Amino acid sequence: MPRLPVPELPWFEEWMKKTGETFDDPLKLPSIPDLPDLLRMQDGTAIRDPSMWSRRRSELWQLLFHYMIGHRPDERPPLLQADPVCETRSPAGVWRSVRLTFGAPVPVSFEIQLRTPPGGGPFPLFLTQSGHAGWGHIALSRGYGVCLYPGDDSDDASAALTEAYPECDWTLLHRRAYLASLALDYLLQSGEADPDRIAITGHSRNGKQSLIAAACEERIRAVIDASSGTGGSHPFRFSSENYFGESVEMMTRNFPEWFHPRLRLFTGVEDRLPVDCHATVALIAPRACLISVAHNDPTGTLLGAERVWQAARQAYRLLGRERALSYAPRPGGHEIGASVVHAYLDWLDGVFGLGGQAQGAPSATDNRVWRFDWHRWAADQPRPARLPAQGRSNLKEAVLGLMGEAPPEAPSVGGRASFIPEHLSALLSYRSRMESERIRSAAVQFGEHLSGWLFYPAAERDGPLPVVIWLHPFSFPTGINGGYQRGQPIMRTLAEQGFAVLAFDQIGFGSRLLEGARFYDRYPRWSLLGKMVRDVRHAADLVARPDSLPVPLDPGRIFCLGYSLGGAVALHAAALDDRIAGVASWCGFTPMRGDSSDRPTGGNRRWYEGFPLLPQLGFYEGRERDIPYDYDDLLALIAPRPCLIHAPQYDRQANGRDVADCVDRAGSKWAEQGAADLLSFRSPPDYNRLQEDQHAEIVGWLKGVLR
Repeated sequence: MPRLPVPELPWFEEWMKKTGETFDDPLKLPSIPDLPDLLRMQDGTAIRDPSMWSRRRSELWQLLFHYMIGHRPDERPPLLQADPVCETRSPAGVWRSVRLTFGAPVPVSFEIQLRTPPGGGPFPLFLTQSGHAGWGHIALSRGYGVCLYPGDDSDDASAALTEAYPECDWTLLHRRAYLASLALDYLLQSGEADPDRIAITGHSRNGKQSLIAAACEERIRAVIDASSGTGGSHPFRFSSENYFGESVEMMTRNFPEWFHPRLRLFTGVEDRLPVDCHATVALIAPRACLISVAHNDPTGTLLGAERVWQAARQAYRLLGRERALSYAPRPGGHEIGASVVHAYLDWLDGVFGLGGQAQGAPSATDNRVWRFDWHRWAADQPRPARLPAQGRSNLKEAVLGLMGEAPPEAPSVGGRASFIPEHLSALLSYRSRMESERIRSAAVQFGEHLSGWLFYPAAERDGPLPVVIWLHPFSFPTGINGGYQRGQPIMRTLAEQGFAVLAFDQIGFGSRLLEGARFYDRYPRWSLLGKMVRDVRHAADLVARPDSLPVPLDPGRIFCLGYSLGGAVALHAAALDDRIAGVASWCGFTPMRGDSSDRPTGGNRRWYEGFPLLPQLGFYEGRERDIPYDYDDLLALIAPRPCLIHAPQYDRQANGRDVADCVDRAGSKWAEQGAADLLSFRSPPDYNRLQEDQHAEIVGWLKGVLR
């Protein structure tokens, strides 16, 4: 079977040989750049009323079973016996353990831990994995009965299900979720659980299985998804390598049992997945669901979780229960403390009508961080005039015009930072991933009160160091470092190879997440891209005053290196600032004039609605040829300075032929000035990624142009 060239993974190849299954080439499946429509059948039939939802629900289940979580047994095993193991009574309540045995083809036994408050049941039930005993203590203090079941890394009974049902291809997370459902059989039969007030929760990978459990088990009335990350409430489409997230490649490489092996086929082509994680949330409807994510949690992105919330709301709205789906972003990272657990229980009290709250009335507030509404923004903007061909003669003005009206700025200042919060630096791993005997670092400030880091070789060098300004991709939670990358960061590689690296979070990412989210409230006529380019210029200002820094830098050798989003910013910055001596754009663009909404990329719409990088592009929807400039114009402005364009053949974010034609058109500018060899275009048979095995290409190019 022809497959996308992806890094080899022995277990997957062995699985392919063992099963003998054959698959269609994922590239032959339809491209769906955004989340698949939950209210449209695969045959195109629209789901218009609640009576049609059962058909779509059944179809979504089959897709999830096939591509993500595998199939469970057709028949549920009966509960054969429940044997008390131990019991402790105190004024705080009753603590006991019970061993359950189910009559599967091979009997399945496992032990659950029960904590019930004083008094008789049935109690509202807080169901969670044994690794979350601390959460259970808090729930017990709030009047909930608590059941801890063995579906955790440190206490996992799911292997018994594999032995009992060898014909099932269900995954580890699916099997663990099934344990929760079996435990519920006993809890309801024993009368200890209030059937109308049953909730499940879990954190991280346990959040993933909690969503699966709630989707599969309708007796669960509420689910709290706590930082479940990609594969939970974060879709694979918004967690690929160019997000530095928990991509399909990373997930299937490091956690091969979590999801079905078929998922591996969609490495780099996540847009071909017929289903995504928003379907799991929709299958919980109309029951209550809380999606809880953290601003700087590397396991996912706020943008992805918010898209899941928006998409799943369609199913909830169809069923008349829109308020039952809640979304709660919080400050911090992946960690969860007691205050967060109490907030979860506050929400649950509202769902169940406890603590004096009216039942079934969780907050319906729109808590999204990214709430940019292009149509509302556009209503207050002047429409751009249709430019004649000669109107594009001043390219720099065309670029600046599309980026919007920049506000006034004071002269850039900068130098070593007097203070960057240690807790923030630790949270975002600014230094820890760069630690090495061969690398030193210094916190710096520049521009409009921006903070960044300078990484440089520890060994003294002859003369000032060449500088690389690193511009990161869509790494929303952690900015310059990214969350999940194989191998070391490119910043470390460059510093080890003798370069000084100036890195900072771009607006909307890492430490500047909230600054970006409210950008258009403050600057409605500017653009995020315009601000990003201004920040690069201010970074160059800092390099131009090397006396304020701990190591000599060469202002005549400033290079920009950007990946994905950073690659686009790098090209714009180099086109507008002649101080940048060279630029490398890695998976950085596809030409805008050819990027209509019917393209597999999703078109320019993703840059004005999906992520509002350049809102004025929305005025050119349907007339893309009128866009005032394109990337061949940027490249022409960069000529004859050294330029590397890396555009893999299987980049779902770009049209490879259009990129090649764009570079070819721009190449004449280098040729005219006798510098054709300074424009490098590479289009390997690869997908969109920047990992350690590719660093040598970047280092080689930089050293080549410095000779």
